[in-house]
Amino acid sequence: MPRNRQYLPKRRKPMISRILLLGLAGFVLFFGTGCTGEDENVIVIGFAGPLSGGSSAQGQIIIKAIRMHVEEINARGGINGKKVKLIEMDDASNQTQAATVATKLAGNPAVVAVLGHFNSRCTNAGKNVYEQAKVPQFSYASTNPEICIGHPWTFRNIYKDIQQGIKLAQYAKKNLKLENVVVFFQKDDYGEGLKDAFMNEAKNLDLEVVHVEGYTDRIKNFKPIIDAIKSKNPKGIVISGLYKEGQAIAIAARDSGLSVPILGGDGVFSQKYIELAGPAAKNTYVTCPFVFGEKGGKADEFFQKFKKKFKQDPDCWSAQGYDAMGIIARTIETVGTDQKKELEEYDKDGDGKLSKDERTAMNRELRKKIRDYLAGMTTPEKAYNGITGLTYFDSEGDVAGKPIFVAVVKDGKFAPTD
Repeated sequence: MPRNRQYLPKRRKPMISRILLLGLAGFVLFFGTGCTGEDENVIVIGFAGPLSGGSSAQGQIIIKAIRMHVEEINARGGINGKKVKLIEMDDASNQTQAATVATKLAGNPAVVAVLGHFNSRCTNAGKNVYEQAKVPQFSYASTNPEICIGHPWTFRNIYKDIQQGIKLAQYAKKNLKLENVVVFFQKDDYGEGLKDAFMNEAKNLDLEVVHVEGYTDRIKNFKPIIDAIKSKNPKGIVISGLYKEGQAIAIAARDSGLSVPILGGDGVFSQKYIELAGPAAKNTYVTCPFVFGEKGGKADEFFQKFKKKFKQDPDCWSAQGYDAMGIIARTIETVGTDQKKELEEYDKDGDGKLSKDERTAMNRELRKKIRDYLAGMTTPEKAYNGITGLTYFDSEGDVAGKPIFVAVVKDGKFAPTD
């Protein structure tokens, strides 16, 4: 099983820059929304994700979808008559910053749930903080196998790397008919977990792995590495990492004369990969939690709304974020109460309004109700039917029963495989 490792940023920043960065994160939390726990008739949801850093392309498209969903909810009158306010915080794909973000969100008495994080290392860095504060954490993207195990306040609407790695190996062997592959993996929770799962299944399928190469985000030029392993005559290249390094590997492979298929996990799934890699992205296949394809239904409606609003196509990550917000909204609508009932239950001094302490007590109980409701979503009958299909959970809080898709680069975009 993969281990949590200290994430090393690309380069050491001056202390004043780091102080300013964390100070800015605090500014977003406490001043960006004006929510301190005293706002009446408001539901506060936290967002934690990579609005900058190595996964920013995914983080930016996710937050757009979540904002859009919040706008739609509020346009319908909110949840039980309350408007939703979103507190957005940037973890920059850095597990140290993710822990700081988690501490700030969990420490805000107004926050009743957190949508986050994207990177597995960041979700792992924050989950103990949320659990200690008894704040439900809902990841829309983290796939490391250990995310939810033993952490009853953490849930996710995406598969585990064990399942993703199996799918990737099976596609390489059975669909692409590859005899052997080389494996590149990022040295972090995500990269190692997916690599381990892929290699275990590759062994079961007699798919030979002729070389394994670990890397960090400090490596910019992969061509010397590709040149060194070219003599092994690889029939495919597997990337267990993110799009930023993935595109560099793709370019290096093509520059070295390797036109073999490139297979990646969902960390490679980003339009940014295609834009950065250019022609080198051709013949790339990736696993993903969802892919837009057939017209009609909820997915097509969401696709058209998103494209009209943001002038860009949505992807699987925007669908994941949109559904995550929908799951939390439905949960609060089901277990929450309107303002009149809240006053009856929590206005202890009978002055017709909730004090800061009374509202904090109410939100504390709402957090537990949210967690308990999510933990009870264990069958298809209790599932949330969203853009990506039915979402329900197993006893650990891991998503159950959702398929894994494979997308291919086609006409400058990721499209369903035939």
